[in-house]
Amino acid sequence: SVSCPGGESLRAVHRRVSAARRDLQKRYEGKTVLVVSHVNPIKSFIRQALDAGPATFGHLFLDLAAISRVEFWDGGSMVHGFNDVGHLAGLR
Repeated sequence: SVSCPGGESLRAVHRRVSAARRDLQKRYEGKTVLVVSHVNPIKSFIRQALDAGPATFGHLFLDLAAISRVEFWDGGSMVHGFNDVGHLAGLR
């Protein structure tokens, strides 16, 4: 619940991302949507899909340019993939 100087708390990030996710879910029901973001909003999507608490943020690691896949529908959600960096194999 503590904000970084000039930033927002993880609680505020989660509230903002939750509202955005609900809006996307309504606007694009039944469709696939690509969201490109920084680490903590992605962790918030994962937290929502897992229906998990705030401690989740501290237990997830995301590599740079990783792909995570989640699905949301009325009354449910599923994490299909997390922190996938297979597409970067040729760059290492």
